[in-house]
Amino acid sequence: MFMNKIALGCHNLTGGSSYRRSERLVHCALDLGIRRFDVAPSYGLGTAENTLAKALGRRRLDPEVDITTKFGIAPPKYGPLLAWFREPYRSLRGRCKSASLPITRQASASSAGWKKSAKAAASASLINMNLDRLGGLLTHERLPSEVTNHIRDELAELIHVGRIGRAGCSGEIENVSAMLDNINGVASIAQISVLDRHCAPDIAEKRYFQLGHLATRILEGEDMLAPALKKILSGVDYLNDVGLAYAYVLACLRHHSPDIVCIVNASNCERLSALLKGSEDPRIQAIALTNGNWVLEKSPIVSRAR
Repeated sequence: MFMNKIALGCHNLTGGSSYRRSERLVHCALDLGIRRFDVAPSYGLGTAENTLAKALGRRRLDPEVDITTKFGIAPPKYGPLLAWFREPYRSLRGRCKSASLPITRQASASSAGWKKSAKAAASASLINMNLDRLGGLLTHERLPSEVTNHIRDELAELIHVGRIGRAGCSGEIENVSAMLDNINGVASIAQISVLDRHCAPDIAEKRYFQLGHLATRILEGEDMLAPALKKILSGVDYLNDVGLAYAYVLACLRHHSPDIVCIVNASNCERLSALLKGSEDPRIQAIALTNGNWVLEKSPIVSRAR
């Protein structure tokens, strides 16, 4: 079915005091049939890669398990230490809503401190997860000007020697589109963020305006899309995130034709599932982020426990 199109996003997969919670989530994902995992060195206060590998155990070596990681955002300096305070903080926040210790926020994508070497980043991630090969390696929310010919050449070499299976870019559509141009011939994955008003109202309002215009342009274009795709778009309401996801994905497919387009949505995995079920393009995939309960709620393990 469509579960092979869904990856588990590991943004909040955290070690330390949260390890058992993270382990349960990974096991529920496996129970659902999810075999793709999207992680990064900066996720989970810098502990996500190690936590994912530990939770998967020997299953991380299964040929059907596909792990994609990223490079471009440095992990928090004291992240592994802060991870041990995460569960006590959860408990405190539950009792006192005014508590606001910012210990779960991802590191910012500043230019300083991030690994500008794809080879160095891949080596570090392989060591963190005790692997010989990564399913994919993506640039992580970088500016197009930062993704240079040097990075393209390193990614090509990593693929050639078998250290990574695929390479690509992640971020907002404007940056991803430009970065795909920069590493043309090497990138086969476009990972696009689609946020909605619920999770990022200030960002979403601006993006809704831009994407509404993009969707209109796609529909009015003479040679932009095949008639079948136009028919899909014509029945989509562009005021919801599914319609915008379609506009993003189809525009990216039209201009760059990557092998895989991953849609990232932080707050409504149910709608992403509907998008995947309705999509006839096998390249379109989704990432269900860990800050939603979709994986846990749908897992047979949890259902049986109830």
